[in-house]
Amino acid sequence: MPYEKRNILLLTICQICSVSSTIIMVTFSGFVGQILSSEIIYATLPIAIAVLGAAFCAIPMSMLMKRYGRKMIFRFGSLLGFMSGLIACIAIYEMNFPLFCFATFLHGGFQAVASFYRFAALEVSQGKMHEKAVSYVLTGGLVAAFLGSTIALALNDVVAPGTYMGAYVAVMIFTLGTQIPLSFLKFPPREKEVIVTKDVPKVKAMAILKRPIFLCASLNAAGGYLLMSFVMTASPLAIKGCGFGVDSAAHAIQWHSVAMFLPAFFTGHLIKKFGPIKIISVGLALMAMTASINLYAEELLNFYLGLIFVGVGWNFMFTAGTTWVASSYQPHEKALAQGMNDFIVYGMTALASFSAGIIFAEFGWARLNMIVFVIIAALILNMVILLNYNKRKMRTV
Repeated sequence: MPYEKRNILLLTICQICSVSSTIIMVTFSGFVGQILSSEIIYATLPIAIAVLGAAFCAIPMSMLMKRYGRKMIFRFGSLLGFMSGLIACIAIYEMNFPLFCFATFLHGGFQAVASFYRFAALEVSQGKMHEKAVSYVLTGGLVAAFLGSTIALALNDVVAPGTYMGAYVAVMIFTLGTQIPLSFLKFPPREKEVIVTKDVPKVKAMAILKRPIFLCASLNAAGGYLLMSFVMTASPLAIKGCGFGVDSAAHAIQWHSVAMFLPAFFTGHLIKKFGPIKIISVGLALMAMTASINLYAEELLNFYLGLIFVGVGWNFMFTAGTTWVASSYQPHEKALAQGMNDFIVYGMTALASFSAGIIFAEFGWARLNMIVFVIIAALILNMVILLNYNKRKMRTV
C-alpha cells in the first residue's frame, strides 16, 4: 500500500501531540478544579466532563468521518483542542469554574477525534504492518509522557506562575500542532471505504451490541480505561494530600504515561501469539497488583509503582480490546461500530473520573483502591458469561 509507513509515522506524531495534551489535562485539571471550585469533592469534575465530552462526541464524529473522510474531521478536532486550551486560560484568569469545565468538555471532543488515529492506522496498513499498526501508533504516547509534562511545567513557571495557566498554553500548542502531520496524511480512496450499494444491509446498533464478541471486547477495552482513570484521576490529589509537591505528582503521572505506552513496542506481538483474551487477563492481574501496592502504604514510591502497573495493565487491556473489536464487525458497519465502542469506553471512563474524586474525598485513598478489586471481579465475570454465551451460540449455528 502506497504511503503505508509514512502514514503510520504521521499518525504517531499526531498521537504524540494528542496524548501530550491529554496528559496535561489529567495532571493539572484536578488542581485547577480544586482552586476554582474550592471544594475537593468537585476537583475531578473537569476531568470527568472532558471524558464525558469524548463519549458525547464519539458516535457523531465517527459518522462525520464516514461522510467527510477522516482527514477533514481530524483537522476539525485539532481546532476543538486549541479552543479548549484557549478557553481554559481565560477561565483560570477569570476564576470561572463552569467556563473551565466547558473548556475541558471541548478537549473531550478533541480526544474523541484523536482516538480514531488507532483505527486509521489499521486502514492505512496491511500484512504484518496491519497486525501491529495500533501498537505502533500507541507508542507515540511514550514520547508524549516526557514531552507533555516537561513543557507544561516549564510554561507554568513562565506564564502566570502558580495558576497552572502555562499548562493550558501547552495544550494549545500540542493540539494545533497536529495540523502539520495531518497535512501530509494520505488515505486510500474514500470510494473504496464508504461505498454503499443496495446489496449492503442497513447497519443497526442493536445488532452490533448483541454480538458477544463485540460486547466482550468493547467492555474490556472500556474496563481497562475505567480502572486506569479511576486510579490515575485521584492519584495527583492523593500525592499532594500526603505532603508531596505538584512536581512529584506531575513526575508520577509522567512515569505512569511511560508505562501506558512503552509496552506498545511488543503488545501487538503478544496479542498475535497468545490472543486477546490472555492478554486482557494479564492486564486484569496487573490492575489487581496496582490496588495491592496502593493499599500497602501511602509512600511516594508506592504511588509511582501503582501508577506504573496500572499503566501497563491499561495498555494490555485497551490494545487487546481494540484489536478484538476490529474483528467483530463488517466493513460497512465500521463507522457505527467504532463510534459505539468509543462511546462505551469514554462513557465508563467519565463515570470513573468523577466518582474517583467523590470517593477519594469521602472515603479516602485506601477504600478507593478496594473498589478496584470489585471492578476487576465484575469484568472477569462479564467475560466468562459472554464467552460462554458465544460458544453456545456458535454451536447452534
